[in-house]
Amino acid sequence: METKHTQGEWRVETVDNIKILAEDNSNICILTHLKHFKRRDVDEVYANAKLIAAAPELLEFALGLDAWLSFNTEPTREQLKTMRSDLQKAIKKAIK
Repeated sequence: METKHTQGEWRVETVDNIKILAEDNSNICILTHLKHFKRRDVDEVYANAKLIAAAPELLEFALGLDAWLSFNTEPTREQLKTMRSDLQKAIKKAIK
């Protein structure tokens, strides 16, 4: 399946504000906590940024699992371990 989003790993940067950057350091998005408008706590915005930055890995896992499931009905223990490890890495990036 072809995707149109910015390819590569995304990361969170918090130098001047909270940004999601691509591998080439270009902006994916800039988040704000709107403290003066009492909309979002800065910790909540940072958590949202980590979830956004993990989106490519989560999508990659979901697409890979979908493709794998279309051909395999009985996974081996090793295949399950690999899939679980990949999923845990993406989840850890999103919430840690």
